[in-house]
Amino acid sequence: MMELLCFRDVPVMPVTRMREHVPLGGPVWPEFERQTAARFCYSGRPADTAPPLRKPVRQFRRPALWGGYLSHEFGHLIAEHITRLLPAVSQRDTDVVLFTLPTGTAPEALAPWVHQVFDWLTMPARRARFVTEPSLAPELRVCAQGEMLGGTAPDSAYLDLLDALPGRHGIDLQPRLPLIYVSRAGLVATGRGGHLGETYLAGLLAELGVTVIDPGTLPIRAQMQAYARAEALVFAEGSALHGRQLLGRLDQDIHILRRRTGPDAWTAVLTPRCRSLRAHDVVAGHLTVSGRFRGPAHAAPRELRHLYATFYDLPALFAAFADLGVPLARHWNHDAWRAAVLDDALRWLLAQAAPVTQALPNLIRLIEQISTPDELLDLAEPPPARSASH
Repeated sequence: MMELLCFRDVPVMPVTRMREHVPLGGPVWPEFERQTAARFCYSGRPADTAPPLRKPVRQFRRPALWGGYLSHEFGHLIAEHITRLLPAVSQRDTDVVLFTLPTGTAPEALAPWVHQVFDWLTMPARRARFVTEPSLAPELRVCAQGEMLGGTAPDSAYLDLLDALPGRHGIDLQPRLPLIYVSRAGLVATGRGGHLGETYLAGLLAELGVTVIDPGTLPIRAQMQAYARAEALVFAEGSALHGRQLLGRLDQDIHILRRRTGPDAWTAVLTPRCRSLRAHDVVAGHLTVSGRFRGPAHAAPRELRHLYATFYDLPALFAAFADLGVPLARHWNHDAWRAAVLDDALRWLLAQAAPVTQALPNLIRLIEQISTPDELLDLAEPPPARSASH
């Protein structure tokens, strides 16, 4: 059982600013600088600062739990901001739960999946209270984060609680599915990070009998049922892989098709949850932008990071799936793949609205990448019949 700390007369401030996914806002814990478990941590250490204290204009009358910051980014919400909720509500089943919101976000504007996460973590939405003005909690309890980013392994007691969730929700783990591919297809064309031509890959995998899911189109419960039934999961690197953190330990293999360079955010948190974890370097190159300009339509102007549009290294991609019993190389249609890459790349460049000085090098890189050497064309040449199963 994870320890539940109790504090009296705690001011709780709305979020006024974000820096590197760390909100400035939330509870102003007593002796703030001496607290660790109650504060927002990264890599085992507090990463937040005490928000400026303002006079409370609202007081909560009932005992409350601290639920965390409701980040609008799915991956960060699941991986670090809401990981104290389940252990808290497991110990206190009537207290209201306090959350802060992104600046300018009204509670009714929260994405539907936020409430689905509440439900999965066994907290009825009616218990949620949203701090949008300086408030006071006369009695506020908090658990440490069950897990966090920064290379720290999950608390084993937290994994125990997650292990029980499929049963609590009546999830049927049979029949097992041999392989599920978790796709990001379509996102790169909107200006977000992703693998160019993934739409073609996902379609071919489906033709070859692989179960392909787009988590962005599925309710949380359906995602969890799919993940829990899989003998092997293959994720296109992205926020969806953090959805696997809503489950605990399962006898399955997890594979990740990388699209970024540098340290990963999954090894420490996923390794204790599965039989094996493997990341595949399937990157042959990137389209990149840098600087502060308009960027994707969904984003405010900012310094763009991690929005790589990634080219597949086809031999590495074929090898990764061959190890899983899927003969991609035998059925790959190079012309169809190249058309999908070209469509994604041009849409990505338009969405980025990068200056001409950056767009031109990207176009040159695009031409170089889709001009495939003869040996890859031979490898990818499709046979007369295109139906098969892995």
